[in-house]
Amino acid sequence: MTDFTSEEVAELLRKRNRYRELILSGKLVLPHDRAAQLLGPDCMYHLYSVQRPKSRSRRKRKSG
Repeated sequence: MTDFTSEEVAELLRKRNRYRELILSGKLVLPHDRAAQLLGPDCMYHLYSVQRPKSRSRRKRKSG
């Protein structure tokens, strides 16, 4: 196993936190199993609770 320097650990934590922010804000969409690996069960609860159904495109009706 490779030992990381404190700078490398800090960078990994920074990136992980940034991904967490992007996922929770909805700016980054991942499959739920992959998101669970990054977020953990407590954050996944919030992610599932705010999940919106996919919007369906509406077709305009032709009158007449």
